[in-house]
Amino acid sequence: MASKWGVNGLVRHLCYERAQRQIRINSVCPGTINTPMGQIIGEEEAERIRGVPLRRMGEPTEIAAVVSFLLSPGSSDITGANIPVSGGFI
Repeated sequence: MASKWGVNGLVRHLCYERAQRQIRINSVCPGTINTPMGQIIGEEEAERIRGVPLRRMGEPTEIAAVVSFLLSPGSSDITGANIPVSGGFI
């Protein structure tokens, strides 16, 4: 948990440092994602997603969609944001 707050602090610091050059700094904070590495079975899966409000694992395409948005002109006024893509898990 401390490492997450370290990343959050780094993003906030860098956004202030680089904003004068129009460089935007953001982070995407994924939760449990449905990948081969994250595959779990049966009761273990139920236990892992019990704390996730949406009660499911995220998909890689959902992470990609957020990254794609952050790279688009539509996000031109977003900097210093730590965006959770975690099904509501904090």
